[in-house]
Amino acid sequence: FDPRTNTVNLSDTVSGTPSVAAMAVTAHELGHVQQYQTRSRLIAARGFLLPAVQFSPVVSYICIIAGLVLNMTGLVWVGVIFFGLLVVFSLLTLPVEIDASRRALRMLKEAGLTAAPADAEGSKAVLTAAALTYLAAAVSAVMTLLYYVMLARD
Repeated sequence: FDPRTNTVNLSDTVSGTPSVAAMAVTAHELGHVQQYQTRSRLIAARGFLLPAVQFSPVVSYICIIAGLVLNMTGLVWVGVIFFGLLVVFSLLTLPVEIDASRRALRMLKEAGLTAAPADAEGSKAVLTAAALTYLAAAVSAVMTLLYYVMLARD
C-alpha cells in the first residue's frame, strides 16, 4: 500500500495467481489500508521516521567508515546515532506488519474466504512467514547496531 497515492500495488504474480498465498498477501496490503483509515499510531510513528530513514543508512555508513579511518570516535558515534534511526524504524515496522496480518486474517475470515481449514491454515502460514522476515530484519538491525557501538567504544 502506498499512502502517498492511496493505492494498493500488487505484483503480477500476486494479482494474477488464484492461490491462498496471493489472497493472504492481498489481504495483508488491505490491512495496511485499514491502518491508515483508522489512523493507527504505530503506522503514523513509522511514517514520521520515513524521511530520516531514507538517508540515514548512507550517512551512518559514511560517518562510521570515515570515523574509523580518520580515528575520530565522535564521527563514529554520529554514524551510530544515524544507524539507530534505522533500528527504531525496523522495530516500529514489526508491530505494524503483525497488525496488518492480523487484520488480513480477520478480513479473510469475515469474507468467508478461509472457510476451508486448509485455506485458513495456509493463509496463517504465509502471513506468519512474512512476519518472521520482519522479525529477522529487526534482530539483524539491533545486532548490527550493537556491533557499531562496540566499534565506537574501542
